[in-house]
Amino acid sequence: MKEPWNFNLYEVIILTEATNEEIILVNNFCRSSVPPKKLVVADAYGVFTRVLNDFGSDKFEVLDKNGEELQDVMIKSITSVEGHPEESLVELLPNTKHKFEDGDEVILMGVEGMLLKEGEKHDD
Repeated sequence: MKEPWNFNLYEVIILTEATNEEIILVNNFCRSSVPPKKLVVADAYGVFTRVLNDFGSDKFEVLDKNGEELQDVMIKSITSVEGHPEESLVELLPNTKHKFEDGDEVILMGVEGMLLKEGEKHDD
């Protein structure tokens, strides 16, 4: 693979079936472009795959701490904690398990009877 390519015409470069040397060469080009190009590399070799995403920023932040799929949990009720108006007690349907941990962010959808509308957040 020789330079120059016409990659300067694109914002996102997607590579498949590329060698490691080609990937490094293209990634260096993408990172040195102004603004940086986004790079996606994807390959499948039988049961093995590789995926690389480089979106040109050293400040890339991953918020997914465990790589697991997001979970849906059915809630039975949400009630106020007496004497503590800023706190609520969330009760799940019987025999419902979850993997939530302290600090997890939860999005409530399809809520009926609460003051906030779907998609709104409390101001901190």
